[in-house]
Amino acid sequence: MNRLSNLTVIQTAMTLIFFCGLGILAVTDIKRKIIPNKILVLLLLFWTAGVSMLLILQTEFGLTILFESLAGGTIGGIIFLLCYLLSKGQLGAGDVKLVFVMGLYLTGERIIGAVFYGTLICCVYSVLLLIRKKITRKDGVPMTPFLYLGTIITYIIM
Repeated sequence: MNRLSNLTVIQTAMTLIFFCGLGILAVTDIKRKIIPNKILVLLLLFWTAGVSMLLILQTEFGLTILFESLAGGTIGGIIFLLCYLLSKGQLGAGDVKLVFVMGLYLTGERIIGAVFYGTLICCVYSVLLLIRKKITRKDGVPMTPFLYLGTIITYIIM
């Protein structure tokens, strides 16, 4: 295998691991209303391993991915940290950590789209539940499934 195909294999593996981990987190958030740190740490370790391999195989490309990933993590993390601080408990700390990890995988290019579409779908769903009186304004809605959908939409259109 040449270096280019090695890079493609690594990036594909990272994407598959990310989507599997995010899917598990979405189901867990629906069922238990929690985002387990263990899964976030595993995703962080897989990201670190993947980026390290990219740096070894193709330093310049690996550095580009590293900086784009750190930008994505920072952007997503700061946006959700501000929302967490302003939401008075409606957004959990797990959501902040999740969006930081998502940003590492999605990079700055995709994290904003994933958060935008995920939040938009969550808002529409929440309004429908409010109209149907299935929830009150004080009830929380798990965010991870919507971030997962937002990520899928972002991957499709970008």
